[in-house]
Amino acid sequence: MNLAAAPELLVVLGGGPGATTRDRARAAADLALTRPRDAVIVSGGYGLGTPEAGPSEAAAMREALVAAGVATDRVFVEDESRDTIGNALFVALRYLGELRPRPLVVVTSPSHLPRALAVFARVLPAWPLEGHASARRTGEDDAHERRLLAETDAFLDGIAPGDHGAIARRLLERWPEYAASARLTSFA
Repeated sequence: MNLAAAPELLVVLGGGPGATTRDRARAAADLALTRPRDAVIVSGGYGLGTPEAGPSEAAAMREALVAAGVATDRVFVEDESRDTIGNALFVALRYLGELRPRPLVVVTSPSHLPRALAVFARVLPAWPLEGHASARRTGEDDAHERRLLAETDAFLDGIAPGDHGAIARRLLERWPEYAASARLTSFA
């Protein structure tokens, strides 16, 4: 599948190793199977402070989508990101730069969805966004996510929406784990 030909794009965000990422992949697979013309971008490397061992979150989600019946040529992997801001930025840099904006559906956990949509709106201001929530897990902490949303807003404060270079530079300043990314260091 050619991303440019897909009427809509689904972007599923990793949530660390384990059940949260599996839930998000399952929700994305269910949605993708009802929308056979849409492409799916799975986004997630290894979390901040997490050693790079085993498959990335994106690789695990790709495997789950394909096992659920989503055609391999519909699934695109972004495996450099380590957090929600990185998810949006790397998806933009790796896949969306040359595409005309079209509906982009962000798939993630219910408590994470407001923050994820806020971040994607800052990184991709011209793209119409929708959210699709996976199943709610016992113990999901909406209050914690509201705190993270406030931290994310503060992190992005002063950066013009869509300014990928400024976002990349700030990620590099804040998180040493991103220093290995040629995509980001090209902005330094």
